[in-house]
Amino acid sequence: MIHNKQLAATILGSIAISGFAFAGDITLPATEESNNGNWFDNFGTIYSNDDNPYIQKFRFYGRFQAQYGYIRGEDVNGDDFSEDVEEIRRTRLGAEIKFLNGFKLTGNVNLVDDDALSDGGREFDYQDFDQLKLSYTTKDFLGFDKASLTYGRHKVAVGQEARLSSKKIKTVERAAISNRLFNGRWTGFSVDLQRDNWNGTLGYFSQDETDVLGSLDQGSAVYFSSTHKLSHGNVLFDAFWNIDTDDDSELAAYEWAATLGYETTIGDWDFVADLAFGDNGDDALAGGANLSGNFWGVTLTGSRYIIEDKLEFVARYAYQGSEESEGISTNSRLFSSQTVLDNDVNGGRGDSHHSVYAGLNYFFNGHKSKVLVGVEYDNLATPEGSADATTLWAAYRFYF
Repeated sequence: MIHNKQLAATILGSIAISGFAFAGDITLPATEESNNGNWFDNFGTIYSNDDNPYIQKFRFYGRFQAQYGYIRGEDVNGDDFSEDVEEIRRTRLGAEIKFLNGFKLTGNVNLVDDDALSDGGREFDYQDFDQLKLSYTTKDFLGFDKASLTYGRHKVAVGQEARLSSKKIKTVERAAISNRLFNGRWTGFSVDLQRDNWNGTLGYFSQDETDVLGSLDQGSAVYFSSTHKLSHGNVLFDAFWNIDTDDDSELAAYEWAATLGYETTIGDWDFVADLAFGDNGDDALAGGANLSGNFWGVTLTGSRYIIEDKLEFVARYAYQGSEESEGISTNSRLFSSQTVLDNDVNGGRGDSHHSVYAGLNYFFNGHKSKVLVGVEYDNLATPEGSADATTLWAAYRFYF
């Protein structure tokens, strides 16, 4: 059996070799119109030629995300706690090749293991695949404007915040309810369809958590996503159902969940509203009677530029609740760090959680290079009482 590190190198290396082997002479678009006069916008692109019948594009891509947080709060007993953590949040590198006028092979790997939240060390090395997918796209198919079939290791997004890549989220961390719905990487098939002002995705996935490609016979789950563009905004609906939720399920964190979102622009403001509802499943799946049953949540986000395309203000309110006493949990960053958990915050679990975030984002080159700063307040209701905390955030985000 090929070792995971060797397999990672083999797949990414194959993508690279394929690009060089078939592309011929390397030519990049050089006009100001193609890159808006900014060389950085084409950084990572090795070859691009839509007229080549074999290889249309080959590029490398990656991201680096570092952040710092300082949290200060009070546990359920009224005792104070505080902690500060700096961590490398994400380091990823990948390659993508578009070939044979419709096929695309893409894969990227995680390259850092940072255990700062648990007082551990940091190691830069291959960890696992983030995504690894082969897709084919065609136009004017069975009445649809465009259709794609994809097989591989997917990121499955449930909810508007989850749909938005970490490269482009406007807060340092997603809301806790978003992270609750957005978990793991799933091996399987997806079909993407587009017609007029609607596009949607149907997916069938295995629950095998193997870090490259999982076996399709290890449990199953289905996914549906829909976006309808209206004249005044977009309506978004996502649903995910873990069909097999027995003790052998590896990725099933809940039985099912669904979200309904709406995004629009009013004057200089961008607004997003997202509602969520789901079922943690029975006691065995959830991990105990107090962690089972239904959960729900709402996320409201507003943002506007103070300086056009340079300085942005962001505010977010998020709430989540559950019918059982420990059916929801706070965000895993800082509020669930080792120092905080050493105090009595009930492991970050409860039945009601409020969060308010306000921050500023400064863009050096759009989302490709930016700094985020923010302050976030959390209040968690647990069976033993309430715990609250205020977190100061600072982060740098870079991708190409």
